[in-house]
Amino acid sequence: MQANKAITHIRALLRDDEYESLHISDRAILERLSAVQNDLIAEFGENIHILELEASEQLELEAEIARIYSIALDGREIPTAIFAKAWEMQGARFTHYGSTRYGVLGLNGERGRALKICASLYASALRGDSDTLALGESYARALALGVLCEFLLIETHPQNLQKLQFYRAEYERAKGALRAGKNRALNPPTLYTRAQA
Repeated sequence: MQANKAITHIRALLRDDEYESLHISDRAILERLSAVQNDLIAEFGENIHILELEASEQLELEAEIARIYSIALDGREIPTAIFAKAWEMQGARFTHYGSTRYGVLGLNGERGRALKICASLYASALRGDSDTLALGESYARALALGVLCEFLLIETHPQNLQKLQFYRAEYERAKGALRAGKNRALNPPTLYTRAQA
């Protein structure tokens, strides 16, 4: 989905679509849109990538990892460890140093080992309205409602707080619909024949 389509949807919810007198800039919407998109990526495990790298104690990835599904060193699974505990473990282990810096500890100076990471990555910040979002069309409503809630948090007069409660509930309902759709896709219904029923 293109960012300009999401911006139009958000402006319609904000009732800020008269282009002669916009109250909120596209840049502000893009900032909030990036943040909400990354929240949804973390919650739903979307934007999955398979990275194939050469293992090293210092790795700089293109984006921060939201959720790790599997990590293999030379075809064998290795554990992940938080940085504080990684030094106490034996054998090869994957750790996060901070931001987009990661590493494989316990290589004992060996080079050329293949590291394969299957993970959900956070999306990069949106810079312009022609950028493409990492999430698809099915997330459009949840994205728009999440951004709307972010803007309603800025001004905290009583009328906005009442709107915020309503739109926060709508946002949670949209996320629930996404979760239900994802669960249906992952667990198709079992169809029984007459003999089995």
